[in-house]
Amino acid sequence: TNIPSSNWPHLSTFHNSEVFDPDRVSVLVDAVTRVSALDCPERDLLLLGIASAAERLGYYRKDGRALRILRKDIEIVPRRKLVVEHVLQSIWTSYAEDLSALSNLRAMTVGKAQVLQGDGRTLTALTDSGVKQGTVDIFAYSPPYLNHIDYTEVYKVELWLLKYVLFQSQMLALRKQTLRSHASYSFSVDRTGLPVKLADIVDVLADEIETTGKNWHKYFRNTALGYFQDMKTAFSRQLEYL
Repeated sequence: TNIPSSNWPHLSTFHNSEVFDPDRVSVLVDAVTRVSALDCPERDLLLLGIASAAERLGYYRKDGRALRILRKDIEIVPRRKLVVEHVLQSIWTSYAEDLSALSNLRAMTVGKAQVLQGDGRTLTALTDSGVKQGTVDIFAYSPPYLNHIDYTEVYKVELWLLKYVLFQSQMLALRKQTLRSHASYSFSVDRTGLPVKLADIVDVLADEIETTGKNWHKYFRNTALGYFQDMKTAFSRQLEYL
């Protein structure tokens, strides 16, 4: 299927031949369109497989805070030999095998589950869905670290490919909603509510880090203070629901 580039995601990464072969972008976009039209429980799992295939089929890799274009033949040549349909089939088959294995291990009936999307600092999604404070048994998650990684940047290919983001304005808005653990955009910070000793420690560290000369290090003070403010807000809100 030849999908014209005008119908591809409006993200420059997809239009850069150093990152993606045009034919592969066309097939991936077509796959997303076809799968999105399905009306079945497997739809989202199939879309997840397409998102998983994107990096394997591109000539880049996720590297810390950004996407790095592959330059060495030892990395590029094996990827050029891949066929989009075969990669998708392999991923989807692995999902089916996992589900089959898990079904044999299931010892009891699976309970009801609901997926909510929202801000972990405010938890308004819980309130809006009728969850009352003091009724939650556990909050479990991979901690957001103070590592200066903007995950909207690292996962931008998947976001645009699956149409979670359609325009740059949406990308910027999403970036501004993320927890303040990176300096990809400017934000204001005050020290209200933070323990004095914590703020003092941040100042001591920032005085040292900001002298190293690396560009992003000069934003460390604001980033760290914003991060700890956001984490304090998140923990306090979670405590209300536990």
